[in-house]
Amino acid sequence: MVDNAHSCPAAIPNCTVPQKLAAADNWLATNIDPLIKSSDFNSPGGGLLIITFDESDLIDTLMGGGHIIWVLVGPDVKNGYVSTTCYQHESTLRFMSEAIGLTDFPGAAVTAADMEEFIPGDTGR
Repeated sequence: MVDNAHSCPAAIPNCTVPQKLAAADNWLATNIDPLIKSSDFNSPGGGLLIITFDESDLIDTLMGGGHIIWVLVGPDVKNGYVSTTCYQHESTLRFMSEAIGLTDFPGAAVTAADMEEFIPGDTGR
């Protein structure tokens, strides 16, 4: 995948970090922007998009791997909200499972911390 923000775009075999990030940004604008602007996505109870960059700084080893970027987009999420809680990937799995109505969670999601702080009140999920 050449739009992943850590590999060079196909047209630029040797590139800079800003060029890598620009390629990822262009991919997001082309593929994700139309989705998040759609009426189906933006209706209450409609869309829920999680964007994550699962690579932290190599020297950041806090909590088994350091900080990553995790962005939640949707009509039923807290706008501009920033959590101070440290979550693991298992919490994302639990969050996605809850979003589609599951009550029995797979694997380590069973004991993972709940991420409901990102959703204001009851959204009917």
